[in-house]
Amino acid sequence: MHQLHEHLAFVAGMQNTPPQGEDLARALHIAGERVAKAEAAARNQLALAEAEQQRAMNAEAREHQEELLLSDAQTRELMAEQREIQFDKKTGQEIKNLRSMLEQAKVLVQTSKA
Repeated sequence: MHQLHEHLAFVAGMQNTPPQGEDLARALHIAGERVAKAEAAARNQLALAEAEQQRAMNAEAREHQEELLLSDAQTRELMAEQREIQFDKKTGQEIKNLRSMLEQAKVLVQTSKA
């Protein structure tokens, strides 16, 4: 409506009299076309803004998913390191026990030879 008033004021200013008859009809038609174009442009801008907002939300969701995957990978790595440490401790204890048994066996062999 604002554009219609602007256009009518422009046409009136050019003729120095308000449009009448065919000029008024033509001015209203032109103004209607301009309003329709402005509305279409506004709808397009809104659609573009909504699409951009959706892309931003999708990117944020992907980023969140990547953060979760990274956290999960770090947790798995930590768990694997803990299992490795436990395995090393257990293996070390078993080696220590075997050495002790070997020493005991050597003592028994020495004792039985004497």
